Amino acid sequence: MVATILLSGCVDKTVKIGDNISVNYTGSFEDGRVFDTSIESVAKANDLTPRDIYEPLKFTVGEKPSAVIEGFDKGVIGMRVGQTKMLTIPPEQAYPINPGMIQVSPIVQYLPATRTIPRVFEIPLEQFEQYFGENRSVGDVVQIPDTNINLTIKNITSEVSLIYNLKVGSNIWDASAHGMRRF
Repeated sequence: MVATILLSGCVDKTVKIGDNISVNYTGSFEDGRVFDTSIESVAKANDLTPRDIYEPLKFTVGEKPSAVIEGFDKGVIGMRVGQTKMLTIPPEQAYPINPGMIQVSPIVQYLPATRTIPRVFEIPLEQFEQYFGENRSVGDVVQIPDTNINLTIKNITSEVSLIYNLKVGSNIWDASAHGMRRF
């Protein structure tokens, strides 16, 4: 968050607790997306929902309850009139979490009871050799790493044609699925 102090009620012109100050600010996420500002031109440039009034934010530093988030309140202490400062505010000093506002949305994913896989498939020779090694011949049986799935080499050119060695109802251990699957 960037804060520019425009006005301070303190004598030495350094902000301290109890001072009434007025700041222009721009709040943004770590990726740079602006979510709030007191400056109309910044709001327009970032397509924010327009406000009726754009003006500096006025508050008393350290006042409880505070008109600003804790990290902003602490971040202005020690600043001088007219100074610009970038504040990185940790979550615990930012907007409070209200558990009542958190909504749980169930994620439902329907998976078919059966899965059809092509009997024959092709992969580039280089990729095949990376997984199964070199010097393989047509008719050799290879096993897909981290599974119990066997394949027979049907053809070898710049691509390798492979046939699954499966029957209807075969149980296949698929490491990516963390368990058995029936095909």
